[in-house]
Amino acid sequence: MKGHIQQISDRKQKNIIGLYKWILVCLIFSFLVVCKNSSALNMKNLVALWLFDEGNRQIVTDETGNGHKSTIQYPKWVAGKFGTSLEF
Repeated sequence: MKGHIQQISDRKQKNIIGLYKWILVCLIFSFLVVCKNSSALNMKNLVALWLFDEGNRQIVTDETGNGHKSTIQYPKWVAGKFGTSLEF
């Protein structure tokens, strides 16, 4: 019985991690669409900007200077087009 409960718990945790990944991908995609459609990025109007190019740690920094750093669970850093990137 305990093994069955543990399997259910593991599946729920994987589903939650998967959900977080999709949310992150959607946020990045939305950001890219907005940036592509605007002629210039106005840093004064941004609340936060994460480039996800740190390359070797779980904390990503906010490039706007507003202090909205974030933590990523189990990041997989790979070589990107410009430096490093996260792989999903």
